[in-house]
Amino acid sequence: MNTLISGACWLPVLLCGIIRGPLVDGAPTIGGMTQLTDILNDDFNNSLKLSKKLLRETRLLTHDYRLWKLPGAHLAFLAGRSQNVPNVSIDFDSWLKLQPGDRLRLLNEALHVFPVYLDELETWLKGETHGISAHLKVKVPNVRFSLRDLLLHMQRQISSRGVSPPKVLSPTKLPTDGKDWCSRVQMFQALKALEQGLLRAVRDYTMLQSSLG
Repeated sequence: MNTLISGACWLPVLLCGIIRGPLVDGAPTIGGMTQLTDILNDDFNNSLKLSKKLLRETRLLTHDYRLWKLPGAHLAFLAGRSQNVPNVSIDFDSWLKLQPGDRLRLLNEALHVFPVYLDELETWLKGETHGISAHLKVKVPNVRFSLRDLLLHMQRQISSRGVSPPKVLSPTKLPTDGKDWCSRVQMFQALKALEQGLLRAVRDYTMLQSSLG
């Protein structure tokens, strides 16, 4: 009788362990899955906030750059994609179907080329101390550091998913010294392309967040 009672007392404990425990060795529990989803959601949310902040900073930088190097130039004339910036565009249907790992990899490839343009722009600003250029001396490093942080976010997120590493893309030719009109326009087009890449980052991280439910 005591044995029967003792067994009856242990039965709820055993059932609780079976219900709450993993069905397969190593499989996460429901609570573990919820915690993982929360962590991923926070991570993507931080990257989304950084993307929005960087997009705002880059738009202000592009505006000030145009006033500095291309005063009075008509925007319609300046529009267009620089041939020196690698083309990483993707059609809308293909973009919608991307898996999270591939979405992050392609986004990283789209943005990885721009730090060298920002480095070059910083060299143009050396020795400049007056007017708009003084403001640009602060804005360019801020954008460069924020872009570096965003790329580090992506690289960590990519590696955690075990997808193939991003391709390292480089500009075919950097605009030099900024003294001639052509190089000034090329730098402006590169900054506009960076804006487009960051707008895509905002959309991608919004999509990644929504995929977590």
